[in-house]
Amino acid sequence: MTSLKNAITGNVIVYQGADESISTNMLYKDETFWMTQKDMGRLFDVNVPAISKHLKNIFESGELDASAVISKMETTAEDGKIYQTNFYNLDAIIAVGYRVNSKKATQFRIWATGVLREYIVKGFALDDDMLKNGRSFGQDYFKELLRRVRSIRASERRVVDKFLNFNEYRILTHKGHISMTMAQKKAIGEYTVFNKTQHVISDFDKFVKEHS
Repeated sequence: MTSLKNAITGNVIVYQGADESISTNMLYKDETFWMTQKDMGRLFDVNVPAISKHLKNIFESGELDASAVISKMETTAEDGKIYQTNFYNLDAIIAVGYRVNSKKATQFRIWATGVLREYIVKGFALDDDMLKNGRSFGQDYFKELLRRVRSIRASERRVVDKFLNFNEYRILTHKGHISMTMAQKKAIGEYTVFNKTQHVISDFDKFVKEHS
């Protein structure tokens, strides 16, 4: 178990409820968030014994390794005494959220399932506001997003090259009887039919190009 000394404290929007954004104070360190059992109880609106029971089952079932998701930190209680307190990272918080029986936990699961569905269907899930405004603490992942988009665009160019080199698709019906220029025009035309969206430069594409 590692120490959470010098961890950053901040207010984080954890999930979107039916009528409001649900936020809470969390510690941030090592690119993840940390909460105590008491904090999780407040977040999901249940008592601490319920959180403790679910964590026990999570560890006993092998869903998570306790040594990987728990860290100790010194906290000062209301009586002024210092205690060693267990903090649980985001993996544990999510796992508990999927087991707790409360209205807030249900709202969390609805939100989390929506994010997962978007990822499975679209291949990505974005928090637009976070990417636009950046985090007040932790890493800003906007540059990583741009880098990955550039990589995807490069892959699309390679597909076009394969079309032009006739490596993947048989698109010529008069082999040996047309010029190279005609072949290129034919390949580009076929690729346009194959993926009509690729010849349109979106606003995001322009933005990526400007920041390359």
